[in-house]
Amino acid sequence: MKYLLFILIFSFSHLYAEENHPLHVSMVNIEYNKSDSSFTLSAKIFTDDFEEILLQKYGIRMNLGKEDENKDSGKYFSQYVNEKFSIIFDGKTPENLLYIKKEQNFEAIWLYFTIKPPINFKSVEISNEIMFDMFHDQKNLIIFNYSGIQKAYMFNLKKSNEVFEV
Repeated sequence: MKYLLFILIFSFSHLYAEENHPLHVSMVNIEYNKSDSSFTLSAKIFTDDFEEILLQKYGIRMNLGKEDENKDSGKYFSQYVNEKFSIIFDGKTPENLLYIKKEQNFEAIWLYFTIKPPINFKSVEISNEIMFDMFHDQKNLIIFNYSGIQKAYMFNLKKSNEVFEV
């Protein structure tokens, strides 16, 4: 039930968003794909905030969803997310998240990544500092799904890391 609440809060957050929305939240869904033994990560971030942080950090305008969208946007998405998000299995860091694609609507961008865990891992450590370098009140929701196990966490500036057993 609490996972549904997280999803509903984020899904309807646009109802409370103004031109400069007062809600600073992202959501990452981590889903295991049995067919290729990998995880797909889908991250939802407010588009205007994400464009602003990429401009501040890298001096690059993305122009997301526009005709003149930056042709190297995937490179910058990957760079930022790999700097601010990590998933570690059994104390070992796998290779970086591999960027797959983006989907975008008026208010938010969904970024998709994949990562291969080691076989038979027992513990997971997730660190999520996405947008913490821009907003002191940023909240990041994580939903983790693996072989019938579902866990949800909320991260903020005071708590940006979680370790758990699977």
